[in-house]
Amino acid sequence: MPGPNNTNSIQLHNQTQQILKQHQTKNKKKLFTCLGSCINTEHGARSTKHEARNTEHEARSTKARNTHPKEKNQTKAKKIMSSNADFKNETSRLELGKSNYLLGHRDRVVSVFAINNLIISGSWDNTIRIWDTYTSKCQRVLEGHDRPVPSVCVKDNLIISGSWDKTIRIWDLEFGCCLNILKGHALGVNTVSCNDNLIISGSDDVTIRIWNLEYGQCLKIIQKHAFLINSICIKNDMIISASNDDTIGMFDINSGKCISILKNYHTNSVKSVCSKDNLIISGGNDMHIRVWDLETDKCLKVLKGHDSIISSVCVSNDNLIISCSSDKTVRIWDLNTGICLGILNQNKSKFGTVCVIDNLIISGSVDGLITITPIILLHREKYIIQSVLSIYNLAPNLESEIKKYFAGSK
Repeated sequence: MPGPNNTNSIQLHNQTQQILKQHQTKNKKKLFTCLGSCINTEHGARSTKHEARNTEHEARSTKARNTHPKEKNQTKAKKIMSSNADFKNETSRLELGKSNYLLGHRDRVVSVFAINNLIISGSWDNTIRIWDTYTSKCQRVLEGHDRPVPSVCVKDNLIISGSWDKTIRIWDLEFGCCLNILKGHALGVNTVSCNDNLIISGSDDVTIRIWNLEYGQCLKIIQKHAFLINSICIKNDMIISASNDDTIGMFDINSGKCISILKNYHTNSVKSVCSKDNLIISGGNDMHIRVWDLETDKCLKVLKGHDSIISSVCVSNDNLIISCSSDKTVRIWDLNTGICLGILNQNKSKFGTVCVIDNLIISGSVDGLITITPIILLHREKYIIQSVLSIYNLAPNLESEIKKYFAGSK
């Protein structure tokens, strides 16, 4: 037969699971009702312990319970909830850490790609640099292109770069040597992306090309846009492209056939595009960021705030949209609500490119700097529950289990 301590632990575990279940349904009223119940249960458990020791202590603990009814606990929890402005929008609290700067490029930085502890950057100085984020030092400089490098990406141990010299180069990430040069575009290459054993490229020559990564052979040419291609991303077996014809194209990666064209929304050139789940995020010369439903082709949100051309957009695992602009700012947006959570404007130069990995924003600007800025994201649910825990000083095992859940659900 389990003892009192084991019984209490089992009860607390069951109550914790109820809390986590309520959080997953995002029913905040039920969440705090459950919290209030747990708080009273813990008070009751402590009172029972005193009862076993002394009858007089039992009377005192009963009196203490009567002065802390369930309704009072819920009221305190609601006060914490209401003190965090606009809780119902589920907006996250965000703070920006101190920025670090990487200096080495002799001209504007127009492409950045982050993987593990490495940053790959391309510049108007015609070079590609590999940086270590731990030491902030440049590990290697890749030279070979004779025009600016507006796009870089990484596939396994390979770097793929697209240049205005009309070529795509494949480099060994570890040794920095050029393994292959892909030729075929009639004008400069603006964007490259990888998927399995394929390279997708977009160019000023108005075409999208699909290449075999291993042999460097051009497999297909797609020509559906009216003007040059600025940006490409890949979603499953779909190519998503942004063009100067003010549209976003979607194409089957295997057949090259056009699936859909998103038009009549952006009023100027679309500079950048990325995707998350069933959403497409785009930004361009009209200074607006648009969020699209991939299945219905409908524009769901328009994010306004930048005062100049949006040159690059990306999205994080925490559902944050990161955008950079010629207005000299990087903005962080909540993907779910469309609210701007923070603005990075420490740099006095225009930003040309941005990417995000884990909790780091990596941006490149026209003065040749690469800026690394940590983002500290505090979800409201986590912030509020930790506040409740600190006020009522609940059992350590209950607190650790809740914190463990939230740490795993970022």
